[in-house]
Amino acid sequence: MDLERVAVALRPRRSWEAVDLGMRFALRLGPALWLPWLGLLLAIHALVWLALHGLPGLAFLVLWWLKPLYDRLPLLVASRALFGSTPSLGATARELPRTLARGLLADLLWRRLDPRRGFRLPVTQLERLSGAPRRRRLASLERFSSDQCEQLSAASLLLELCATLGLLALSLYAIPEPLQERALEALGADGSEQLLLALLAGAWFLALAALEPLYVVGGFLLYINRRTELEGWDLELWLKRIGQRSERQRIERERRGELGLALALLAGLALPLLTAGPARAQEAEPDPGAKILEVLASEDFGGTRTEETWRFKRKEKQPAERAAGALSPPLGLLSVVMWGALILCGVALAAALIYGLTRFGGGWSSAPEEEAAARPLSVAGLDLRPESLPPDVTRAALRLWEQGDAVGALSLLYRGSLVRLIDEWGLELRESATEGDCERAVRRASGPSAWFDDLSGAWQEAAYAGRRPAEERFRRLCAGYEPALERA
Repeated sequence: MDLERVAVALRPRRSWEAVDLGMRFALRLGPALWLPWLGLLLAIHALVWLALHGLPGLAFLVLWWLKPLYDRLPLLVASRALFGSTPSLGATARELPRTLARGLLADLLWRRLDPRRGFRLPVTQLERLSGAPRRRRLASLERFSSDQCEQLSAASLLLELCATLGLLALSLYAIPEPLQERALEALGADGSEQLLLALLAGAWFLALAALEPLYVVGGFLLYINRRTELEGWDLELWLKRIGQRSERQRIERERRGELGLALALLAGLALPLLTAGPARAQEAEPDPGAKILEVLASEDFGGTRTEETWRFKRKEKQPAERAAGALSPPLGLLSVVMWGALILCGVALAAALIYGLTRFGGGWSSAPEEEAAARPLSVAGLDLRPESLPPDVTRAALRLWEQGDAVGALSLLYRGSLVRLIDEWGLELRESATEGDCERAVRRASGPSAWFDDLSGAWQEAAYAGRRPAEERFRRLCAGYEPALERA
């Protein structure tokens, strides 16, 4: 192992400082780590979902259980890059099968639920130990690092869970309601469950793809830090560098000695020539020490001066006292990731709460009753002024239908029904209401919800999906217009 080519500075660190260094190192590796990692993760997820398509619960369990399998790839790349030889994508692909098979059976069976998995994986994969030698090795490595290993696993699991739920809530809020309804209709009777499972699988994949390499490389640098403490890697590297510096100094001294000898020979040869001429009288040079004392004794430098200033009585702590009373440094990248996940979860929960209130609670505004009861002039871009409707809505809608304007015919029926429901049934709507809000308002007003839901669905299919409803369905809606809206 060539310690001189290590990509990070080797020195004993606090455990969480080593974890933070590992996460930064994982981000610094860039495509060499993340491209093969995403490829392997995507391939495994695709195979499992294809094999267990009808069993989503079992598919989630299998993908979670297989974590030790694809954790080996980030460790492979990080271990090569740490010691000065970042592998290419081709080298990683060639070495991956042998790396995945080493100790995999034990890691997937009796060692799967090990809370120190991230710290112990390098012993299995890099040192290639098993059985009693592995146990002795782990006993020496974990003597002062066992708590940090378990805390790292717990923090990683919590971050993964928070990120998954946050992404799921964000995706549910970000998808427009008409698009959700069309997706549910296309998926069939159990469409809501399938859509939720698809969003959950996607959110978990993104969270796992972003966080798992950070966990693996963080545990690896925790392992490297422990070996540095036990085996004195920093001292070994320091001594090697001292030896190299001493060798360079010795060579420089030899070169300077040879140069001095050559100059001495030249001076010996030139001395008789210089002394042959007449001797020159040299004037005595002034003493430099006396000159310095004379300058210091002048008015510019002499004398003392006293100044008075105000200052607080509070005494500053000595550096040693400040160091002893200071808190340990923050966890760096790990704390940033944890705070980011918590903020993301808070934003997602707030968005989900607002979404639920606006969709199922009729809005959360505390506007006065007069404003809430004001008659809207338009809803979802549709003109709801009574004067905008023809005298006979049904006949005008049939005429538009026969002319081939299905959207115009359904729009006329939909506007006419809303105007009648507002005027005769006391339907309360805001101008910002959607089709789904109108359907829920009709149910709250004990209106003709079955007929109106059918009309709303036909209108949305024609307006948003461009699908012309069957003629029998349209004529059934026209025939039920007056009976459904007639107030008893």
